[in-house]
Amino acid sequence: MKRIIILSPGRQVYLIEQFKKYFAVAIADNSQYALDTFVGVAKHKMPRYKDEKYAECLLNAIKEEEADFILSLSDLEIPILSSLSSKINSLGCS
Repeated sequence: MKRIIILSPGRQVYLIEQFKKYFAVAIADNSQYALDTFVGVAKHKMPRYKDEKYAECLLNAIKEEEADFILSLSDLEIPILSSLSSKINSLGCS
């Protein structure tokens, strides 16, 4: 089964449940409250996206989960993911 990390899921439990039908799902968020909303998924507490340690934490989560895909539900993270695309791709993740 393919593995996906979903960033900033907020409280969108219904959406994560749909992804769980097709992927091994991990989530990553900077809010412990958001992480506590979900069951049956791996969870990663992230720093805020502007934090200097964000990229390091994200890449570590990708390695740890052996993720095939990464998806952000926050448009604020898209430029960061774009700037890290070569590093993300080098880990075998799209």
